[in-house]
Amino acid sequence: MDLTDAALAAQRWELYHVAEDFSECEDLAEQHPDKLRALIDRWWAEAGRYNVLPLDARFQARFSEPKPPLAGAPSPGEASRYVYYPDAAPVLEYQAVKVLNRSHTITAEVAIPTGGAEGVLLAQGGRFAGYSLYVQDRRLHYVHNYLGLQEHRISSAEELPTGRLTLRFVFTKSGEHQGNGALFVDDRQVGEGEILRTVPHLFDHTAEGLCCGYDSGLPVTDEYRSPFRFTGTIARVVVDVSGTPYVDPEAEARAAIVAE
Repeated sequence: MDLTDAALAAQRWELYHVAEDFSECEDLAEQHPDKLRALIDRWWAEAGRYNVLPLDARFQARFSEPKPPLAGAPSPGEASRYVYYPDAAPVLEYQAVKVLNRSHTITAEVAIPTGGAEGVLLAQGGRFAGYSLYVQDRRLHYVHNYLGLQEHRISSAEELPTGRLTLRFVFTKSGEHQGNGALFVDDRQVGEGEILRTVPHLFDHTAEGLCCGYDSGLPVTDEYRSPFRFTGTIARVVVDVSGTPYVDPEAEARAAIVAE
């Protein structure tokens, strides 16, 4: 439920000594008002410093509002290039790059140490719908989880070398909600396969979001256990999209209703 400004302002601050009360059972706000006031002041100072203000207590209504272009895309219009960095918070589907039913490329700039590395480069969704680009057993893998019913997997035919590498997945749309995938290492193709059915509407049924360098919540595939953090170094992951983004009419209608 969305909070009004008045309801948000009426929320009560609480104070816990988490070193001794990790489950936050004993509220110390009344016992230590000076400490509470100091922390409240610090919170407002940090919120201003990192551009958290003004506070917006709406939830669904915010998602229905038009979003500004991201990653330097020309305005107006949707961005065609999105850049993600490792270990950031999950990006909700409303704000993440939209790869549904369109050709796209995922490019990870990484460094793999002498002993090798493993883990997720980029993942979105979870067990019931999603995709993941990851390294395991010294090979590059991509899996597209179709609604928890099928997993379309593509793996590199050879082991990854060490050092600085550019790892890429390219999806070429061949029909409605289907296409061909290919894996590349430094512009050399090392794997390919057909993806017969792709997720039609939403990846993110459980609000797990898009993650770079790990997979939050339930894993996209049973081939690994979350968070399966990448043990090498990720400089960044770039997603390029082309073609008209898929629009879910029902979702658009729900957003319009929320905005009223």
